[in-house]
Amino acid sequence: MHDMKGLGEKLLEDLKTIAKEVGVDKIDKLKKQDLIYKILDTQAENITKSVPDGDIENKPKRTPRPRPAKKKVETVKPNKSAETKTDKPIEKQAKDQRKRQSKSRINLLKLQKKRLKKRRLQHLKR
Repeated sequence: MHDMKGLGEKLLEDLKTIAKEVGVDKIDKLKKQDLIYKILDTQAENITKSVPDGDIENKPKRTPRPRPAKKKVETVKPNKSAETKTDKPIEKQAKDQRKRQSKSRINLLKLQKKRLKKRRLQHLKR
């Protein structure tokens, strides 16, 4: 197992022989620093290949915690005769709802304008 410091102190010819032992390909055209990195990378790959995934950590399998049983909720189905009918037709209800939504949008816009004015005044005071 070679380390960065030890490889850095060796000559290029020594590094080439180490690279051949480790299994690095195409070592003739590499610079010394590149060769060192290739050797270290190949060593790391060989170590991960030799150790199976399960042997790294032998942790026992986790068991899920027991959960309490869910309570059944009975739903009551309403009778068709018990349904309450509204006085207004559906079109009228939809129209009223749109009016309420537009009023809330208008109020929101007014509030945003007030906040913007306050910010501008505060900025001018500075």
